Amino acid sequence: MRYLVFSGATYYACGGFNDFVGAFELLKYAMLCGEKCAGDYNWYHVVDAEDNFKIVAKSEQQAHGN
Repeated sequence: MRYLVFSGATYYACGGFNDFVGAFELLKYAMLCGEKCAGDYNWYHVVDAEDNFKIVAKSEQQAHGN
């Protein structure tokens, strides 16, 4: 799967894969998952595993304040 979704209620420096919620082949499905998770939690990131794990989408609200 190309796109990985991470989401959580709070930020903690060593979260990593503890915040992993799903993997998708298409970006649009990963973003839908992230948006749904942001409703349940506070934030989400969608990461492109084929582009050096670059964040390609994220919620407006971020747990770390940025």
